[in-house]
Amino acid sequence: MDSSGQCIYCKRSGIPFSREHVIPEAFGTFGPKTLVLTEAVCADCNQRLGRDLDQILARDTFEGLLRAEKLTPRRIKKDRFKARRIVIRVPDEPRFTDFRGAQMTIDWQTRKPRLLNQVIVRDEEGRLHSFTRGEMADADDKLFRDRPPGSIQVIGTLPEEVKELQHMAASKGVRFKSWKPTDVEPPPASREPTTPLEVEGFIDEAVWRAIAKIAFNYLAKIEGSAYVLDSNFNRIRAFIVGEFEDRALVRYSKRPILANETSRYKTNEMHLILFERQGYGLRGRVSLFNSFTYDVMLCANLGLIYSIKSGHAFDPIRKDVSKLVGISRSLKIGRN
Repeated sequence: MDSSGQCIYCKRSGIPFSREHVIPEAFGTFGPKTLVLTEAVCADCNQRLGRDLDQILARDTFEGLLRAEKLTPRRIKKDRFKARRIVIRVPDEPRFTDFRGAQMTIDWQTRKPRLLNQVIVRDEEGRLHSFTRGEMADADDKLFRDRPPGSIQVIGTLPEEVKELQHMAASKGVRFKSWKPTDVEPPPASREPTTPLEVEGFIDEAVWRAIAKIAFNYLAKIEGSAYVLDSNFNRIRAFIVGEFEDRALVRYSKRPILANETSRYKTNEMHLILFERQGYGLRGRVSLFNSFTYDVMLCANLGLIYSIKSGHAFDPIRKDVSKLVGISRSLKIGRN
């Protein structure tokens, strides 16, 4: 790769640089074919963007849930990362007994769902609401007052936190018959080979920026770091580092990347990245695990008309990388 001696994000030079994976390492490595930028991203930007963007993409998105399901767990130190964009719940069905509507989270040491300590409330319309300790302060007091027996319960795995949640609920008007937690067995439905969970979430600016970073890194790897330092890319660069908001630069696309696929029918679960000319502009496309597809406007006006395009498929299971051929409307995977 052509090295310019400048960081492609902050544009500083004469500072320490570090290796930057085009696709965040949490989403897999690909042996000697792993695409890595060297002498292109400074250590400061690598650390800051990894903390502010890559970690969120890997743990607090739908793609993060796919990562938990499909990739082998790695040994990591226990941390206090709190998911804010993705909520996992046990379905509100009788077969889940006391766990109906309970919030779950992903334990990143095991990659398995784990029950959160929480207060579960069924409102007057029959809908379930759950609140963790951090959410109780903002919970509407009216939801807890004058509720019939059995409509409010505190559930969890840590007795001390369960008691704390009981006191927080009591401060909002809940009356408990007993302050002593009762041990309950997980419902039989939880021991089935597959247990369906409900997932809902949203995509915010940090996720859009993380996706844009992947497309920008890929362009820098293919065309060289000196290429993306051009002022034509200042807008997408500033968006990635968080200097301004511009949601129009990254959009969710219902159009799949590969030929013969639809939004519901996919032929593989590889990561797909490409960039190609779109009129005078340059557009990137990113799909992790070939799930959601994002279009990234890398540059709205490159000026000169010339052909520029490239695409790759990254298989995190086989640890392989393949070229995408036929860049335009129909893409196919060409293995080497």
